[in-house]
Amino acid sequence: MDFFFGDDITEEQFDKKMYNAFLSYTWAPWVTAWARLELHIGRKLCGRRFVYCDTDSVKYDADSAKEWPMPDFTEYNKRKKQLAEKSGAYADDAKGERHYMGVYEYEGSSRFRTLGAKKYCTEQEGRLKLTCAGVGKKSGAKHLEEHGGIAAFDIGYVFDGAAGGVEAVYNDHADFTIEAEGHTLHVTKNLTLKPSTYTVGITGDYAAAIKHANDIIRRIRT
Repeated sequence: MDFFFGDDITEEQFDKKMYNAFLSYTWAPWVTAWARLELHIGRKLCGRRFVYCDTDSVKYDADSAKEWPMPDFTEYNKRKKQLAEKSGAYADDAKGERHYMGVYEYEGSSRFRTLGAKKYCTEQEGRLKLTCAGVGKKSGAKHLEEHGGIAAFDIGYVFDGAAGGVEAVYNDHADFTIEAEGHTLHVTKNLTLKPSTYTVGITGDYAAAIKHANDIIRRIRT
């Protein structure tokens, strides 16, 4: 540290410098690459039961064919826990439960429906949760609950009202005058935000993936 800060720096000065320090760009791809590797390992552990993965989670189908082995994260978590204890990479939550970095924690069984990346909903113990880019988590979940629940989340479903959010409309050719309450307002180019809607859809790549999966299932069953 002396090379960077000198040999007479105080702890307070060190903390201040580190708080404002520039982070190397290479740290981002390095850390992300390792995180994606661990996610890939988690996906492999799910085997043929795997159905979806997100930034830091994997989901699998517990009701798949009985001959398919159930995922077992015991040994993986044991190794990660040992590494976390060695480096102090753990923390206790408000309830006093300890959580270790890198460990896959079981979140319980739930109904799950997805239509692509960052576009899914879950239902656990009667509570609906929604993750859909472009739709508010709370307002979107409430909208779904009022319009059929998790089964209604499908291609073509329209979120409106509070769940639909707003959209920006550019008026590039406006040029008119408004007379109101004794005032004159000349309106020119402007931007306005207005209530909008969000229609659920899927990408071409995801549609192709679904077709490929259905073709495999059809061959297996026949």
